[in-house]
Amino acid sequence: MTARIFNILMGVWLFASAFILPQGRVQFASTALCGALAALFAAMTNYDLRSRYASMAVGALVVVLALAVQPMGSATFWHNGIMGISIAVGAYADRAPLAERYPRELYGRANT
Repeated sequence: MTARIFNILMGVWLFASAFILPQGRVQFASTALCGALAALFAAMTNYDLRSRYASMAVGALVVVLALAVQPMGSATFWHNGIMGISIAVGAYADRAPLAERYPRELYGRANT
């Protein structure tokens, strides 16, 4: 659950940073879109575990776009690169959907 909240917050911050950090049009669009997708897929992980793979892919896409679109060494380049890695690692750390983990964490067993 903590990894989902982390990824939702990272996605929201990535979306907001598109409006805060100085960027070109392509940089702005890619940052805003990837931030919205990261938050959406992290929230969808509550219902379908496969959404975490989409979150990992969005994190990897943010890193690739940071390398391809952002000027090397700029603040936006480092920000988006670190955010992309954080989103991908957070999605990888989330192992099971909430419906399966909650009883196990509370009672030490899963419903069968």
